[in-house]
Amino acid sequence: MRAYFFCAKPRFGVAGYQHQSIMLAEGFRELGGIEIYSDRDYWEEEPGDYLFRHDPNVDWDDCEVVLIDSEWQVLGKNFPPDDCPDPCPSFFEAGNVTVWLDEMDITTSWCDEFRWFDWVLKIHYNENMEEIARCGNIVPWAHGVSNRVLRATVGSRPFQERKEVLWSRFRVAHPLRWHVQEYLYPLLEPVLPLDYSTAEGYGGPDDCPEGGGWDALMWHQCGSNHHPLYYEQLGGVQACAAFGGLIADEESHEWQWVDQWDSNRPWESFAAGCAMFHVDLEKYGCRMPVMPENWVHYVGVDLQDLQGTVDRIAEADLEAIAEQGRQWAIENYSPAPTALRFLRMITGME
Repeated sequence: MRAYFFCAKPRFGVAGYQHQSIMLAEGFRELGGIEIYSDRDYWEEEPGDYLFRHDPNVDWDDCEVVLIDSEWQVLGKNFPPDDCPDPCPSFFEAGNVTVWLDEMDITTSWCDEFRWFDWVLKIHYNENMEEIARCGNIVPWAHGVSNRVLRATVGSRPFQERKEVLWSRFRVAHPLRWHVQEYLYPLLEPVLPLDYSTAEGYGGPDDCPEGGGWDALMWHQCGSNHHPLYYEQLGGVQACAAFGGLIADEESHEWQWVDQWDSNRPWESFAAGCAMFHVDLEKYGCRMPVMPENWVHYVGVDLQDLQGTVDRIAEADLEAIAEQGRQWAIENYSPAPTALRFLRMITGME
C-alpha cells in the first residue's frame, strides 16, 4: 500500500506542526509494508533525515490512500491542494481513500466540502455535538503519543522519587482550567498540594534549547512547544493537570459535555508516568476509539461532585494509576497501534 501525505509548508510565525500525519507515518514505518510519499520533505527526525520525503516520480493519484492534516487549512492553503483537480468532486473521484486529519480546536469539518472525504478523523470528538449526527464520515480519533514524546520522557524519575504534587502549568487559558482552579483546587490542596511552578528557560518564543542538537530541532519544528526542561519538570511530579476545553453551559454549572478536551498534555502526562488529571471523559461525552477507564488509567473529575472526587483522590493509589495509564497509552495510542487501527478502519476490518 502507498500512502500520500499533503504536508503544509510553515509560514512566518506558524510552525505548521502536523502531529497526526507524523503519528500515522511513524506507525506505517514500524508496521512495514506501507510506502510513504508526500508533496514535500517534512519532519526532520535528525538533521537532514526526513520522515516525509517528496518523490517527484510519485504523485497523490498514484497512491491508494491520500491524507491531509488540518494544518493545511490553518496555514491558509487552498482546498483542495493547489496542484489537484478543481472543483472538489474531481479530486475525490480518483479512486483513492481520502482522509482529513482534523486536529483543530474549532473544527471546520462540519462544512459540506468535508463530506467528500471518505473519513474525517476528529480529535476532540464529543458525542453530544449536534453536528456529529449529520456528518456520517466523522469518526473519533485521539492525539496520541508520538515517538518524539516517548523519547523526551524516557528520563522520567521513578514515581516515589518525584514531588508529591499536582503540577498545574498551562500556556493557554480555557474555561475548564479556570473552573478547576477556582472550585476544585481549594478542596484538593489539603489532600494533594498544587504546584504552579515553571522552570526558568522554557516556555517563551526565544527559549530555544541550548547547545542545538535534537531538542533544538524539535523545538523549531513544534513551534517552541518542545523543551527538555519542560519534560524534566513533568517527569519529576507524581500527578499532572491535563484539564482543557470549553464547557457546554458555563453559566449554569450544569455541564453536559466538554469541547476541545484533547491536547498534548494528557498524552505527555501518560508518557511521563504521571497520574493524569482531567474530567470524567465518559460522563462528559468525550470519545476516542479506545477509552481509558477512570480511576484505573487516569483521575477523572466529576464537576458536579467535586468534594466526592477529592475524597476519592485521598484514598487512590496514584502510583498504580500512573503506571497503568502509561501502559494503556503506549499500548493503544503510540504510533504502531494507531496506524494499525487506521488500516483496519479503512479496510473494513473494524
